[in-house]
Amino acid sequence: MEIFKLGNYNFGIEKNELVLDIERKSEKIYVSDIEIRGNEAVFENLLEDDDFECSWSLYPPYFYARQVKLDTNDSLRINEDNIDDYDVGIYLMEHFDVDIVIKIDEGYLSIDGIAIIDNQEYTMRTQCKLI
Repeated sequence: MEIFKLGNYNFGIEKNELVLDIERKSEKIYVSDIEIRGNEAVFENLLEDDDFECSWSLYPPYFYARQVKLDTNDSLRINEDNIDDYDVGIYLMEHFDVDIVIKIDEGYLSIDGIAIIDNQEYTMRTQCKLI
């Protein structure tokens, strides 16, 4: 299953804009750049809900992690201690920090942790199949 979840909302994944810089060598998969955008149609439907917390946004959320180096069965923790070492964050009308673990396991890329949006913490879970 492919998801891009912030708080209680699953934004889905805009598959035609998914960027996973993947290199395959032998039995290993290496990932260095990741860009995941929420699905536009799902976002538009969420905007119709009066209780939608991100109704102020014009676009679905966008997660990016550039120049990370991960391989099969590997994980990377990014938090306030090392976030300046990476170009990583979530964009929702402006750039926000994350406290996450990125992992490759069983053909999937998973991102779990917290997105800090306007000083509020939202649980974050993203999972997508490696192409």
